[in-house]
Amino acid sequence: QRDSNGRIFLDINSDLFQVIVDWLNLLSISPEDDPPQPPSVDEEHKYTLNHLKALFTGRRHSSFPGSPAKILPVVDRFGDDVNKAINERWTSLQELEAGATFLDNNFEDEEQFITSFA
Repeated sequence: QRDSNGRIFLDINSDLFQVIVDWLNLLSISPEDDPPQPPSVDEEHKYTLNHLKALFTGRRHSSFPGSPAKILPVVDRFGDDVNKAINERWTSLQELEAGATFLDNNFEDEEQFITSFA
């Protein structure tokens, strides 16, 4: 949401937001071959934290190392090999979709930022 001045309003848990901001900062200054561990929180906040990580990085939950749970649908009505192949493709498609959405949103934000100077 945006307020009347066009500023972004985030209605989220401020403590979890700070955890994400700190982690993203570490991620941005860490070498690619040695990224920081994803943040961890108590069991009560894990689900929300995973959603915030996905929101602020453009990645689905399953792409975070150490994520406790996948929220993607799981196919299990065929043989093991077929199920595995379908689920891997499904996960890849979900991650690609999240990446495309993330890029689309970034382009929109950049466009609004640039036009604010015109």
